[in-house]
Amino acid sequence: MKSFGATLRELRQAKDLTQEDVASFLNVRPNTIGNWEHDRRFPKQQKLVEIADLFCVSLDYLLGRSETKNGRIVTKEELEQFLPTHIAEKVDKKLMIYVDNNVMEIPEETRKMITRKLRKDGLL
Repeated sequence: MKSFGATLRELRQAKDLTQEDVASFLNVRPNTIGNWEHDRRFPKQQKLVEIADLFCVSLDYLLGRSETKNGRIVTKEELEQFLPTHIAEKVDKKLMIYVDNNVMEIPEETRKMITRKLRKDGLL
């Protein structure tokens, strides 16, 4: 099982980001990222969620519990628990998030961003 630090470093490098870039996004100091990547320290729960959102991966992937980066697949019915039906249908058409009648679970911040975009485009 890969350590959290190794996973974080791999994700950061894959996106061609510096420790300073990630630190700026997470509102922490760059040496904090270095400590996390070398497994000297471990982030608090909220920072873990922010890291998962930044790299579009599940918490299980970050913690080495899963090899699937993007979380679990949810059905359209499960999606409607997150978004009202009329929004889910528009999201499907606008952003093409369905794959074989399944969608990727959408983090809360992403759902808010989608809703704002749909309103701006006059689709809500």
